[in-house]
Amino acid sequence: MALNMLWLEVYIAIAFLAALCLWQLLFQPRWAKRSAAREILIQADGVAEENDLAISASKVERGEGANVVSTEPQTRDASKGVPERARMHYLDVIKSFLTGMVVTHHAIGVFKADPSTGSVFVAGEFGPFQTASSFSVVFASVFLDLEQSYFMALFFFITGYFTPSSLDRKGVNAFLADRCKRIAIPSLVYVFLWGPFCNFMAHIWTFGGPCGPDFSDAPSFSQQRCYQYSLYPGPTWYLHWLLFFSCIYAWTYSSPSKVPVPSISHLVILALAHGVWFALMPWGDSFFLMPGGIHSLISYVMFFFGGVSAKRNDWMSTMLDFLPCATWLLRGLAVLCAVLGFSMAACQQWAGADAVSFDTLRGFLVGFFAIVWTLVLLHFCKLHFNEGSRLARFFGDNAYAVYLLHFFFLNFSTWTWSRLLGSRTHALAADMGGISIVGYWMPSVDGGDSEGWLWCGMLYTVVLTQLLVWPSAHLLRKLPGVKQVL
Repeated sequence: MALNMLWLEVYIAIAFLAALCLWQLLFQPRWAKRSAAREILIQADGVAEENDLAISASKVERGEGANVVSTEPQTRDASKGVPERARMHYLDVIKSFLTGMVVTHHAIGVFKADPSTGSVFVAGEFGPFQTASSFSVVFASVFLDLEQSYFMALFFFITGYFTPSSLDRKGVNAFLADRCKRIAIPSLVYVFLWGPFCNFMAHIWTFGGPCGPDFSDAPSFSQQRCYQYSLYPGPTWYLHWLLFFSCIYAWTYSSPSKVPVPSISHLVILALAHGVWFALMPWGDSFFLMPGGIHSLISYVMFFFGGVSAKRNDWMSTMLDFLPCATWLLRGLAVLCAVLGFSMAACQQWAGADAVSFDTLRGFLVGFFAIVWTLVLLHFCKLHFNEGSRLARFFGDNAYAVYLLHFFFLNFSTWTWSRLLGSRTHALAADMGGISIVGYWMPSVDGGDSEGWLWCGMLYTVVLTQLLVWPSAHLLRKLPGVKQVL
């Protein structure tokens, strides 16, 4: 049987992470020590006369000892980059906001019957996908498209922004070793242990054991399907690509290129080009775990290396100093994109509009919205949330842990919603692409035709998951050694 392409991508990503960790954390430090020791021995053997030793010592004292070998990590000249400034608190606020939106995104996906989190909730006529409801077609699809267009891209931009200073401070080897500790190792733990555990616990909560009625055995559901362990990458695709981008930058960077601060007109042109790209290259199959494939890859590369360039050229100090008219123009364009997106979805749902032409136009609007909304969000947070506070620090410090933990609490919240509905819902076990998931079905005869259950369930799940995951992440980071990784 042919190997599924998705699983081939998973194995290649794991192999890359494992190989990089082995080299940077185990072999490279030993190789560096041996090389340094070998150089010292070579120098010692080459010193034949006492006169040469005295001359060498005097040169060292005067700071001229060019041949002295140091075993300390070689760091890049930090003066090549921009001098360090005061902490940019508004970027911490944005990072926290984006993490909250990731949790919200996946919670909405549960009630749109997206199985990526390990749980789905379906109401109405039985079927694998929640395609007919206005909740799904008008609200969820447009909201998730708009959200997907910017929130992971902005994560790449912020991380790219802080990458040059970290590289200058630590040097290539120490920088990549730190990336392995904070990105690769948590990702591997997630894929092999935490992700499968989240899905297993969803089965335990729901069925009281690993087995439940088979989703595919409709309508009798007399057969049983049991949980099967499988690797589960979940949201770690972002970590894999972030590490890959970081390696490319660390291995290829030589000197900062001088790029002037883009003007508002340049940024609007960029937004137009981004919209055209989204229209011409619609959302496709994943590419090495990256959702959307090449559609997303080009955008994320632009945002990550745009963040790098913003740091090297000190864009952030002046780029966001918009005139009031430019500020309101950007806000108006962002609102217009959202309104048009929801309006077209409503037409498709209720008036039977041409889906092909609308999809192309909606793709352009989503791509244009991604740049415009990013600028609006950066400007707004810099203007109103750059003072710093204990609350902002709490959310900023725990955002990374929340990103990795939230599937567990999202599955739990979805299960509690099904318990509140009682006998109205039927719990079913399913297999989606080789991954065991849990589905909750509310038939039409039990009120499933009312979309109110989807709206209420989505709001309930979003709120409860947020209330559980942030304090839990905070407590987890208090364990010894965890804060150094998360």
